[in-house]
Amino acid sequence: MLPATVAGFAPNLMWPASIDAYDVAKSELTAGAGIIYEDRLRRNLLSSQPLCFNLFGYLSQVDANALLPWVRLYAARAVSVSRIRLEYSPSVSELGAAPLGGSAFDAFVEYTLPGESKGFIGIETKYHEDLAKGLKIPPEGSAARDKYARETRLRAWLTGAESRLIEHRKNLQFWYNQLLAQRTHELVTDSMGGRLYEEFTEVVVACRQDESAKAVVRTVAAQLAEGHAGTLRFCAIDDVVSTVAGHDDWKREFHERYTDFTPIQDYLEARSPLTSA
Repeated sequence: MLPATVAGFAPNLMWPASIDAYDVAKSELTAGAGIIYEDRLRRNLLSSQPLCFNLFGYLSQVDANALLPWVRLYAARAVSVSRIRLEYSPSVSELGAAPLGGSAFDAFVEYTLPGESKGFIGIETKYHEDLAKGLKIPPEGSAARDKYARETRLRAWLTGAESRLIEHRKNLQFWYNQLLAQRTHELVTDSMGGRLYEEFTEVVVACRQDESAKAVVRTVAAQLAEGHAGTLRFCAIDDVVSTVAGHDDWKREFHERYTDFTPIQDYLEARSPLTSA
């Protein structure tokens, strides 16, 4: 943690564009969904939220289309990146229905397809976070449990997926986020009343060494209906950065800050997944 006396968002938000992204995201927050933790952005050096603003937030303000090579890994027909939003969740008016809960996309990358149709990548970022911490399994018979179970039965999941996924707290966030992506895909409409988004992928972006996040992605994806498992994927943070076209100084500084662990090798336990040996 940086000192409590730190003024402003720098140096934790490393570029002015990252701070601009915060201003935009805060002004666009949807009531009841998405939370921007200002103290984390100012002081927490290990939180995934400032990481997200330093990565996707920076690009949202400087050059969104530089992310197109990465988008094409999941959407080969993508023509351009139309916008990147931070801490975004569709509003009631966009969904035409009440939100399922308080989940939001850490980042939301909207892209255009041939013929001006659209798709999106919903992004969940992780850095050091424990996937189970702070999450509670809704009690049997509770309204919350019934709500997520009912929603899962309506979407592209295997029969009984809700019962299997709710058994472990670590599954909850990626499951809930996948439901958010499915609802955004199916319910958000264009000006003519048709689906705004033709396709989507939900991507968990975390450290390459984060075996826990990889395992939970596999667990949740395995419960998706046949033909839909590819709509939930894992991507290493450095694989996002390396595909960005240009911005070499930003890529170098971001790598030094977040994904180069060689300077701390002497401080790691022998079995740490970050050891280079």
